[in-house]
Amino acid sequence: MIRGCGDRISLTPVFAAFLLGTTACDRPSCDTAQLNERTKALVQRMHARNPVPGISVAIVAPGMFPGAVTAVHGVRSLASGDSLTSSDRFLAGSVGKMFFAGLGLRDAGNGRLSLDAPVATFLPASGIAAFAWITPRMLLKHTGGIGEYDRPFMDALIREPARERQTNDWLDVIRRHAPVAADTGTFRYSDLNYVVLAMVLDAIEPSGAYATIQQEILTPLQLHATAPSVSAKIERLVVGYDGERSMFGQDAMMSNGALIYNPQFEWGGGGFASTPTDLANFMTAFRRGRVFPDSLWTMAIAKPNGVAADVHQWRGMGVHVDSTSLGSSYGHSGFMPGYVSWVRWYETLGVSVAMQVNASDGARLIDDGFDWVDSVAAITSLHCRAR
Repeated sequence: MIRGCGDRISLTPVFAAFLLGTTACDRPSCDTAQLNERTKALVQRMHARNPVPGISVAIVAPGMFPGAVTAVHGVRSLASGDSLTSSDRFLAGSVGKMFFAGLGLRDAGNGRLSLDAPVATFLPASGIAAFAWITPRMLLKHTGGIGEYDRPFMDALIREPARERQTNDWLDVIRRHAPVAADTGTFRYSDLNYVVLAMVLDAIEPSGAYATIQQEILTPLQLHATAPSVSAKIERLVVGYDGERSMFGQDAMMSNGALIYNPQFEWGGGGFASTPTDLANFMTAFRRGRVFPDSLWTMAIAKPNGVAADVHQWRGMGVHVDSTSLGSSYGHSGFMPGYVSWVRWYETLGVSVAMQVNASDGARLIDDGFDWVDSVAAITSLHCRAR
């Protein structure tokens, strides 16, 4: 864990080598120019090991420097060869769950949402028996017994990738695989938990979940590059690549300026396009009580029942809770065909790091992106000290 000058850094050997020769013991605050150069070099090294078309990284450290330090490498499209910029958007995948979790916790804090009310209270016409005992708290924690998308849902997505999904497209999966009360309390990660959460939030928000997230979270935080991914055309979206074995039968996930699938199918399971700068700023705000009341933070990251005392990784409400070589961290990863994202807040450092790439196939993306995010955070701690 990094606590100050003189402390040792414990990272995986592959990434620790990239930090050799980097010190900051004589610097009073933050050398952002040096940080930027070191981060660029690290991103280039990542690209040498992971030949994705483009990599975009942002660092936000409110106590060290204003704004964000960014680094990009590569191209936004293999066909055009246009250079990637820090303002280019990627599909954020499951990282978007944090926006819906943030709104849910915000509504819990202001009394608009009861976390322990049956989902049937909000969705009485669903006809799903399990909604009589599943609650928003369970949805947030993936403990209601709801499973993941099934074969009929995925076959329909492949067959009709551009079609806009309707409420019953998601609910029919739950109807075909009815949750049982005995599974309540057992962790089972599923996008459908957050799709149902989005339905609940739509039911209690007069303008709907997306519009309320925009009005109450994105606009106040000035996250102008973040937008719902509800159509195949998204401004400044880079071209994503899913490899030759993609379920959609081709590598490039865009054609003629539009996605070959409608990302609206993800909804509450993710549902946003963004940039690393916005994601790092949001992660910082999420942790520091600017998205929902800070009094709910302990509840949001609480270790689930049944998790052993010596386990140091689990899922909270909208966040992964991890024990890293840099101390406790909170964040999320995200996947959509052609795009992968990672974001983490480092509690000891007071730093958020986000990274996005525009490839999702194993031939191009070899390493765990969180290892690289950790390395960026480690470089930040060496070059910057909180004022």
